[in-house]
Order: sequence, then structure tokens, then C-alpha cells
Amino acid sequence: METTGLKPIDELTILATDGNGLAFTALWDRHINQLTAFLKSSFPSLDEYNVDDICSRTFEKAFRQISSYDHTKGSFLTWLCTIGKNTALDCLKHESKIHPKNQYVSIDDESVSSNMNSIPDQEVNALENLIHNENEEEKTEYINRLPGLYREVAGKRMLEGMKYNEIAECMDINLNTVKTRISRAKELIERRRKGIAMNFNDFKNTVREAFPEVSGKQLEQFGMMEEVYRDWNAKINVISRKDLDGIYSHHVLHSLAIARYLRERKLTEYSEMTLPDNGLKVLDLGTGGGFPGIPLAVMFPEVRFVLCDSIRKKTIVAEAVAKHLGLENVEVVNARAESLGIRFDYVVSRAVASLTDFYPWVRGCFGRSVLYLKGGDIAEEIAKLMGKERMPAGSVSTWKVDSWLDDEYFAGKFVVDIAARR
Repeated sequence: METTGLKPIDELTILATDGNGLAFTALWDRHINQLTAFLKSSFPSLDEYNVDDICSRTFEKAFRQISSYDHTKGSFLTWLCTIGKNTALDCLKHESKIHPKNQYVSIDDESVSSNMNSIPDQEVNALENLIHNENEEEKTEYINRLPGLYREVAGKRMLEGMKYNEIAECMDINLNTVKTRISRAKELIERRRKGIAMNFNDFKNTVREAFPEVSGKQLEQFGMMEEVYRDWNAKINVISRKDLDGIYSHHVLHSLAIARYLRERKLTEYSEMTLPDNGLKVLDLGTGGGFPGIPLAVMFPEVRFVLCDSIRKKTIVAEAVAKHLGLENVEVVNARAESLGIRFDYVVSRAVASLTDFYPWVRGCFGRSVLYLKGGDIAEEIAKLMGKERMPAGSVSTWKVDSWLDDEYFAGKFVVDIAARR
């Protein structure tokens, strides 16, 4: 637990201010009863319906403004009640029921700091109303592209028109969880409508949801990637410059699709890769600037990764990035696969060639499987590979990346798993 000159700051608050939606929901659940009591005592003219509506708006505002919370100016509860107070005053002022002066009642052992400015009101329902005005096909498309955690509640709210409490009862989940997920869904839809690339907070939330065991150190290493890749890409172009803004969604998450596949389909192997001193070795052939090898090396720090590419300038970048991130489990080599003379447990790669061209480069140098990120008409490629290499039925399996990442960028992209011959 961190401390300041005022009061302790618990881990939940730290996570919430860092953009963790689940932590924010837990904080909200912790304080909702006190916020409700404060509003009722401060504004006795409000009925139960009004209080519930103001709490809902307060939740939306606080979720959007969480990065502005400053623990040196007061407790989280004081900050939350300040937003609730301002929301209630705006509501009453709008309805001309009372004059907003002298309506604040202190509910904490410290008064609200004079430096705590009123958080500006936001039209939180504007996007939802806009979506309602679009045709059914467009609305459905936006909802269907949301991550699974938010898709169902968003559909019930935005497509079926259900109320928050009806959704909570229907899905048997907490009312505030419903509000969190709908707020997050609307934020994601808004970003996609505006063509805004995934930022690091979005990335963190996605990774934490997919890999709950991820550590703070690993997230810190992921967070360092954008800056170091931008710096090196300005010197040696390994990522399309127009795609640099999509580094977390199009490159890092795409690489982690291999880890997600293992966690979903081969949990025993995934678990083994997380064990200390597991002795496993992975070859990333045709690594380029370090994808998928570097994100996977962050995810599996106990596995030894050899990142191999025949183009020297690319390995310079991969080596520099690995060093900057402090990845002691990574070795970068400028060579061809056939010259390595090492047997690996796994081979990973990202669409460096057709399957029929790629497989002969690694045939015989892996003991478990090839995990290959590939798009396009893979059915035909797999059929040709199995025929050419005389592979038995069941040797090759596929997993759709967009079954995890609901982004049209990943439509038609797969993890192809080619088992080693026994």
C-alpha cells in the first residue's frame, strides 16, 4: 500500500487511476452506499428515481475522468461526492427547482479542497442516441465488434432498449457492473467511430482480461514498447510508419494471440511455459523487428527465445528493443534457420511466407509444434502442405484470432498449429 502525507492509498485506487475498469467498479461498489446517502441528505427534494439517475451519471463521469483524481487533494470518496454534488446541482439548476448555492454537505472528515474544481458535465448519452438513430445493421455491427465482456450488455441496452436494472436482473450481475460495461462499450464504439487507435490503457485492460496472471513488471515492459519502437523505427523502418499508431492492437496483441490460443486450447502447455526453470526453447523465425517473439518473451519470462532473421538491420532493432525492455530470456541472431543447429520446442512466426515454403525451413528442428500467424485462404495452403509433406489427419489445426480480438483488422487471421511428427 502506498502512502502520502494525508491518507493511505490502497492498491485498488492505484489500479483504478491507472485505467483498470474492474478496479474502478470495485471502488464504486465500495462507495455507492455512502454516495447515495450523501445525495439524499444534501438534496432532500430528490426522489429515489432522481438519486439513482444522478448516481448513474456520476459513475459515467467518474469513469471518464478517473485520470484527473489527485489523492493529495482529498480522498476518493470526497472526489466522488464532489462529482455527485455537481451533477445533482446541474440537474436541479436545469429544472429550475432550486438555486444551487449552499447545497454542499461535508460527508468526510476533511472538507472538499478549494482546489478541487467542478468536473465539467458531459453528454454521456449523446453517442448512444446517435447509434439509436442509425440503421439496425450499423448498430448491430458496432455491438458485435465489441469484446465479449461488453457485447451482451451493450446489445441489451443499445439494441433492445433494456434498462440498467433489467439487464442486471436478466444477466444476474451487479447493477454497477452493468453500468461499467455499458460505459466502457460506448467508449470503445466512440473510439472506433473516430478511427482512434488503441492506447496503452485499452491494451492493458485487454491483456488483464485475457491473462489475469500478468504481473506489474510485464505490463511495465509492454508499456515501454511504443516509445522504443518509435525511436528505432525512425532510424530503421521495421513497422509501416502509417501503422505505428496501431502498435499495440496490430502488432503486440496480434503476437499475443499465440499465448491466448495456448491458454484457451492447450492450457497444460501454457501453464508449463509459466513455470520457473521450465527449460523450454522457442524459435521466432523471420522475427523482423521482434514480432511475435518479443511480446511472447515478455509474457513467458521463463522460456528462452531465439529471435532469428537473415536481414541484419532488422535484428539490430529487435536486439535493441529486447535490451531496452530488460529481456534476459531473449537472444537475437542474424542467420538462417538451417544454420542454427539447435532443436527447439516450438517455432513461432508471423506470415513470413506461405506454409509450403515456410515449413521446410523448420522441418525437424522442433519437438512440439509450429505456431504460425497467418491470414488469407489458409484452407488451400494447409491442404497443399499436408499433401506435400504427407502429414496425417489432425496434424494441423487453426484458431481464429478474431474469436478473441473483436476488431475487423483480425478478420480472416489465424493461429495455425502444426504438430511435430512423432
